[in-house]
Amino acid sequence: MDNQEDNNQQSDSLEFVTSKDPQKKPKEELLEDLSVWEELKDDNSVVKKYLFYISKDFIPLLDKMNKNERSAYINDAIQIKLDFLSEKKKKMKKIEALIHLIIILTVIILSAPYALLLANKTIMMTFDNYKYSQDNFEKLYKNHIEKSKFYLKSLDYNKKKN
Repeated sequence: MDNQEDNNQQSDSLEFVTSKDPQKKPKEELLEDLSVWEELKDDNSVVKKYLFYISKDFIPLLDKMNKNERSAYINDAIQIKLDFLSEKKKKMKKIEALIHLIIILTVIILSAPYALLLANKTIMMTFDNYKYSQDNFEKLYKNHIEKSKFYLKSLDYNKKKN
């Protein structure tokens, strides 16, 4: 119900502006304007007509302009809006790139010490493993030499005995 009341209030507040001649009908105005648009169509391969609703505050400004000035004014306004949106998009991309850079730097700064610690532990474990292997090899080699000496002594002993 409130929506219908809002629509009624909006339709009451809209004012349709026509030419200053009250006997002219809006369709006749559009037909008269076709010649101007046909000229533009020859210059630009595609031309379309649009109907805009203008705020009451801007009606005096647009009434002072001729048709070509109005077209140029609207085209300029559209170009300014497109430039603004393009600039805004560039700024958003820069902000996004800056956010990504901050995230990457934060990750690197926080993870670098842990990576170095992990590398240090890995290298130290490798050295410890090599040392353990070397110690075991030396023990094994010493055992083997002792067994060999004992064997040789036993052989010598057996030779002397015989």
